[in-house]
Parts: sequence; structure tokens; C-alpha cells
Amino acid sequence: MRIRAAVGIVIGIGLAAPAAHGSVAGLPARRELQRLHQEIVTGELAGLAAERDEALARARRRGVAEVLARMHAALTGAHDTGGRLEFPLRREPPLPIPTTLGVFPPPVAPPNVRLNDPRADLLLGSAQSETAIALHGATAVAAWNDGEGQRTGPNMMGWGFSIDGGATWTEGGLVPLADSVAAWVSDPVLTVNERTGTFYLAGLVITSTARNGVAVMAGHATPGGFAWQPPVVAFSVRDTLPDKPWIAADSSADRVQLVYTLFVRKDGHGSDLVAHQLSADGGVTWSPPEPISNGSDEGLVQGARCAVGPAGELWTAWTAVDTSLASDGSDYLRAREARDGVHFQPEQTVAHVFSNFGSGGPGYNRGYGFAWPSLAVDRSRGPARGRVYLAWNESVDFYADSLGGAGVVGEREPDTAPTTATPFTVGRTLEGTLSSRDDVDWFRFGGTQGQTAVFFADSVADSLDLSFRVVCSDGATRLAFDDPGGTKKRFIAFTLPWSGYYYLRFAANSQQGGAYRVRSGWHAGGGERGRDERDVFATWSDDGAGWADPVRINDDPAWFDDWLPEIAVSPDGTVWATWYDWRDAPASACGGVSNIYLAHSLDGGRTWSAAAPASDAPTPWSLVTSNLAPNQGDYIALTTDTHAVVPCWADGRDGDPDAYAAWVAAPMRIELARADAEDGRVSLVWRAPAAAGTIATLERQVAGGAWDSLAVLATGAGAELAYDDDSVRAGVRYGYRLALADDAGPRTAGEVTLEVPLPLPLAPAIERVWPNPTPGVATVRFALPDDRPATLALLDLAGRRVARRVVRGAGWHDETLAPAVRAGLYFVRIEQAGRAVTARLSILK
Repeated sequence: MRIRAAVGIVIGIGLAAPAAHGSVAGLPARRELQRLHQEIVTGELAGLAAERDEALARARRRGVAEVLARMHAALTGAHDTGGRLEFPLRREPPLPIPTTLGVFPPPVAPPNVRLNDPRADLLLGSAQSETAIALHGATAVAAWNDGEGQRTGPNMMGWGFSIDGGATWTEGGLVPLADSVAAWVSDPVLTVNERTGTFYLAGLVITSTARNGVAVMAGHATPGGFAWQPPVVAFSVRDTLPDKPWIAADSSADRVQLVYTLFVRKDGHGSDLVAHQLSADGGVTWSPPEPISNGSDEGLVQGARCAVGPAGELWTAWTAVDTSLASDGSDYLRAREARDGVHFQPEQTVAHVFSNFGSGGPGYNRGYGFAWPSLAVDRSRGPARGRVYLAWNESVDFYADSLGGAGVVGEREPDTAPTTATPFTVGRTLEGTLSSRDDVDWFRFGGTQGQTAVFFADSVADSLDLSFRVVCSDGATRLAFDDPGGTKKRFIAFTLPWSGYYYLRFAANSQQGGAYRVRSGWHAGGGERGRDERDVFATWSDDGAGWADPVRINDDPAWFDDWLPEIAVSPDGTVWATWYDWRDAPASACGGVSNIYLAHSLDGGRTWSAAAPASDAPTPWSLVTSNLAPNQGDYIALTTDTHAVVPCWADGRDGDPDAYAAWVAAPMRIELARADAEDGRVSLVWRAPAAAGTIATLERQVAGGAWDSLAVLATGAGAELAYDDDSVRAGVRYGYRLALADDAGPRTAGEVTLEVPLPLPLAPAIERVWPNPTPGVATVRFALPDDRPATLALLDLAGRRVARRVVRGAGWHDETLAPAVRAGLYFVRIEQAGRAVTARLSILK
């Protein structure tokens, strides 16, 4: 999303002032909330379109320089004050600094690396957020939105690189410009061609002809450094606004794929669609934009992603808001595949998702949330090769909740501070009036840990631009925040992380005031996937036609937020996910402190490991100063290679948002491919995907004893580790495993246990019966010399048959007997082709 600190143009339906105090029916607000969500998607950027159109009209009279200044002001929230630009952090009155957050113990996590150099920052709260990262060998490149651009001009994207596998970083400053690109605006994203080592950076730009556009820049590692080629404008136009670009390199054909959302003005209203472009020459030239979202979703789509599979197939995915009369309030996750990278298959609906669109994670300073999908494709040589994965955050289904039916509470003046807040119980309707920007209204409510409170400002005076927050019991820690700018109504759904009191704070963003009405209620629950204000889910498909049931990835308690997930697949097929996680926040912070968490799946997304922290220091966002919104970014980043998985995120531990990353050693994935036991020999084969040159020690265990080193193995053709053990004895059980010492430390993998069979006799034979005596159930081990049918029978002392079954197959068999007989002495008999053998069995009751 574009960098914003304030919005000057309001697009939406004008609303009358609230009615006089009175009761409000406690009915679900489903249709109103659906329409509000749509307005948030299109309203803000439609307002920017109007601002841009006005600037372009002036350009025809006054030149390009003024256009760049005005467009930059609109996109960053800056305003002209007599020759200089100022950048407000936000329009609402500031909250006090929290004083009770306490000390936060660092989580157990790998060492983190700060990617930007804060010594170069000269602005208060200079933010480096909305991160991207890509790896190729020892070279790593990262990019981010950069608040230092507010000092140096309209260029708002920074970058850095490492040539030693991420150990040390060099900040490159702001992303370089060229004759075609006058400014990089926001939304950096990176990809790399795995074959050529070419990195590609895409982002939103203002062109030198004062048009909005998307540009792509290619770069390569150089001896001792990194160099970018001049950027190429892939798309630019006057009458639309591109947003949220995503890029993917196709290493099989040197193609580069690009998708983004186009916001347009249609019939006097804001609308949008998802567009795709292709470069078949490594980013030098680009095909014209092709709409790939369906026409019925115009004005409802956002958050497009793209990823390339192992055969050059292109996957795209995005979110579409459902405003139909039949909707239950959920959004759609849409996906399309172009199997040849060019021609798209029909659109697929992946899942229905309840999006908490009202607010982002605790402390997020952009006034709305979203549930855009993250996308990855398995390019490994493993069994899930070609599988596509989507991950997203999803809330409870608040659309069905009844709001405001328990009576009306009017504000009690004075209520300009937490100490004088108007108390209310959730379920009531709140009514108040703000006289001006200097007026603030506080309300206080209580609740129990795990309850989700729903607040809907369904009526706001035309004169009032309302700011709406949930604040911790300390009166300062910022939790949920709704202030989308392009709409009138306001909405928050927030799950209480601790039992106690919380506050609602209302403020005016402009000098004009007005009346407002807020309907409140507790979420009733209804068996939906999401447990609280946000959980992280993933699904997968092998063909795009069928998608697995979504699986929840995060394993924190059901009252902490989980926000901005990213998903990636390692070269060995391990699936990884990362996200902002608030589980480590102490009670005094009301869930307002985050870390980055990481989890993985070894079975193709079906099950996930316990989540572990990837950040080695927490961020109390209410203590973080940022000159950009979003302070946490609209997305974070995750990438992998054969040695590590690397999350990259905006981190506020140093007082303002900085770009951080963690090199988490990825355990080498070892898969047992084959284990055969024959007379006098055990044959073993393990596969080590994406681990050429792997060396491992083969360890053996005899009959449950100690593990001993047997041999040293190295990968050969097909990344296989193979061994034939000829030193085994028939009838003995052996265990085998591989001992490794990779970047993740010493460990074992691929353990298997099997028994070497006894040689086949020339006639039926019973090797043993156990346990003997038995309380009623026994196992018979016997051998048949050929495939002719045989009879397994249990006889009493008189020779009468009390149990019988037919068995087949040459070789050794283990058959269980559980006869319903009295205690006594019996005989087990095996008979085949006129030859028989017996053994005694004592049964105790």
C-alpha cells in the first residue's frame, strides 16, 4: 500500500448526523460492514486519483516540478508551509507515552541483523518498513520504504546488500533514479533468477513525465559489491493508480512476471482490478497490462501476489470482498494459474475468509487492516514438487453479531482523559459529540481475556472526520486503530488479551467536529476457523482445482493477535511461515508488544511445527516513533535457500522502525527412500533434497542396544545416501539413522528399524509363539515355503479345532490369535499341502 500519513480527499457516501438519543435495535450489521469494507478498499486511493488528476491539470500550465511536489504530498501526507514540506505523523491528538509497559525479556531466537544503517537517518522517527529480501548464494539484497525520503525529496525507497551470506550489510541509501523514473514512491518487492543470479526490484514510481507507474530494476553482484542497472517503467498512465506490485522471476525461461492492482475511477466512483504483465527478455520490455480478475469483482480486489513454479507455471492470488446479498460477510481468496506462464486458466476460489479490515495489529499506525494472501510454490525435487501454498490472517465472524441492543449511553462531560472516561458495558450504543480537533472523548469498558469486542461507528456527522482507538488500561498503549480516511463509518473488532478495563478514544482529525454513534457487542462465536481478532492459516493445492482445508499455523493462546503472515518453500520442500506475534506481551502492555515467529511443515502443509521466535528482541509499538504509515509495513518478507530461512521485517526495538532480518539455520531435510531386509543383508537409501555434498555418519543399533557408528556416507547421484549392510544376522532387529552436523547443529535424521528375516524352510515351520503362557492374545511367527494356501488353527488337547484361518504367501508371517476359549493347554498348527507343524500354547484366564 502507498505510504500515507494523512488523507486530504474523502471519497464515500455522505452520512447524516446521528439521530437523537434513543434505542438502537441490536441487529447484525452485515450489509453495512460489507459495504464499509469495499469503501475502504477503493475510497482512499480513489481520493488520491482525484488529487493526481488535479495535479496533472496544473502540470499543463506550470510544469512537471509542481506535479511531483503535489503528488509526493498527497502520497505521504505532507503539506506545503511556505517553501518546505512538513509530514504529520497523524492528524489525531497524540496519546501519552506509556509508563507501565515494564521490561520485556528477549525471546530465545537466532541473532538478528539490522539491514539499514541508522547513523544515516537525520529525521525524527525515520522509518524503514515494508520490507523485501532475496537471496542467491552469498549475495542477499533487501529493500524497504524509507522515511528519509521525506528529507531528500520524493524518493521514498531504500535498499541494502550483503555479499557474505547476511553476516554484514551495506546500506545503499535510497534506490537509484533514472531519466524515466523521477521518484520511487513505495511498495518494494524483490525476486531473483536462480539460474543467472539476476535480482529484480519492483515498486511504485512517479515517472519523469509526471505519471504514476510501476518500475522494475535489475541488478547483479559485482566483485566486492552490488550494482543496479537503470530502472525500466513497466507501466505508467494518467487515469489509473497502480498499487501493491508483486514480482517473480522465472529461472526456466529468463522471464519476469509482474502483477498489481489498478485503481480507477468508473462512473464517478472508485473501482479496481488485478493486472498482469510479462517480460520475456529479463525486464527490458514488458507486455501491455492484462486484467486477470473477473469483471464481477471490479472495485473489490486487492493484495495481488505472484509466484513461479518449477515448470515455469505462474500462480497469482488476491483477495476479493464479497458484497453480494447472499454473502455471509466473508471475503474470497482468488487464484489463477498460467501453466505456460502466459495463458491463464479459469479463476479459482481458494477459500472464504473473514477479514478484520477495521484495524491492523496492536500499535499499527495505519487505520485499517486486511487479509491479503501470501503465495509460494514448491520448486524442490521432493514429493510435493509443484504444490502451491497460500497463507493469510483471518478473524472471527463478527458479521453475525448483534450490536447495540442493550440501551444507549451518552458521553458524560468532561471525558477528555482516561480518568474521566464515561463507563459503559459492551452491548450498548454509545453517543457523543466532538466540538473540534481539540476535543477528545474517552469511554471505559471491562471484559474477560479471550472475549472479542465489536464496535461499529455506523453514523458519523458529515462534518466529522473521526479517529477511533482501543487503548490499554494504562491509558497510553495503542491497541486497535481505525481511521481509513476514505470513508465515514468506523469499525473495530478486538480480542481482549487480558481481563480488566480498556478504553475507547474518539478524536476529530480536522478542526470541524460533529456527532457520532457507536454500536457495541461481544462476539458470540459460531464454529468459525478464526479464534480471535486474527489467526494465521494456510492451504495448498497440487492442481488448482482442489484446495486442502485451511490449517491454522499459529499455536499461541486464543486472545493474542497474529498479523502479516508470509509463506515460503525451501529447496528441499520444507514449507515455512512467519508473522508478527503478540504472545510474549506482558499483562501491563495489554498485548501491545510483538515478536516475529516462525514455523515449518515437513508434510506439505498438513501439519505445522511448534512456532518459535525469530526476533531476538521484542517491540513495544507504543514506544516507537514513525514518520511513515505504515510503521509495521503492509507486509513483511520471507525467503529461503539450502542453508537458511530468512524472515525480514520492520522492527521497533531501537525507537523507530528499522529493517531487520534473521538467518535461521534450516535443518537439512533427510528422507528415507528405501529400507529392505533380506537374508543376510539390509539395503538402505536416504534422499537429501537440495543438499549436494552432504556427509553423514551412519549409526546402527542392534536389538535395542546402544548406537554405534557404522560408516561415513556422502551424497551421490540423485542426492542419495546409500548403504548395504552385509554384517547382519537373520532374525535380529536393527535400527539405523544418520548423524549430521549441518548449520542447524548436530542432530540425527531418517531413523528406521527393521528385522532381518530368517531363511525360508523347505516345509512349513513355526519359529515361536509369544507370549507363552498368555492371558488370551498371542502372536505366532511362522514360515511358508511357497504361495500355496495354508491353514493356521488352534486345537485343544482332544485335537478339536477351536479356531481357524487361511493364510497365503511365501515367507515369514506374524499372525495374532485372540481365541474366546477357556484357560488350558492348546496346540497351534500350521498345515500346507499335506505337511503340518505344531507348537504348544498355554492360555491363562
